[in-house]
Amino acid sequence: MTAAHACAGGRFPRTARLLRPAQFENVFAGGQRLNGTMFRLHVRDAANAAMVADAADRRAPVPRLGIAVPKRVAASAVERNRIRRIVREDFRHRRGQLAAVDYVLVAQRAAAAAPAPALRDALAGLWRRAATLKPADATPTMRDSRHRPALAGQARSPTIAREDARTDSRPATARDRPPNPQDD
Repeated sequence: MTAAHACAGGRFPRTARLLRPAQFENVFAGGQRLNGTMFRLHVRDAANAAMVADAADRRAPVPRLGIAVPKRVAASAVERNRIRRIVREDFRHRRGQLAAVDYVLVAQRAAAAAPAPALRDALAGLWRRAATLKPADATPTMRDSRHRPALAGQARSPTIAREDARTDSRPATARDRPPNPQDD
């Protein structure tokens, strides 16, 4: 994406927005969530992401943003619009560096009283954290130890041991336990 296209003439184009309630619900239902002090960011891979034509007339996915500022956060419409304006401006400037996924920012109560520089700092932290998220369909890098039998003499974590104790209600006997070489 070119720098000129990223700013789109200084605007926040329609192709970079989540507009319908179904789009917001899609992100809330299947996305990952990052919590900050002033905002909560929901991120979802846009398998059917908005497509726009770039300079070579190819179709490329673009990052899209939805903003929610509830009345319980800021009772005044002026204050809600101020928060939205700052979020839009920050997104517009960072759009070229963001992954082509859907983002929904939900303002928290602390955002209403915060000055603009503090809001921008909070947003910068969330954008950095969002860049480190793995895709939801990524394969895990480590095998889950709960799905393989414990080796003899290997300690199991207390959480897994409690889960195993809940699933197996019969008392353990000496013959049920694996031999321990340290008992000799």
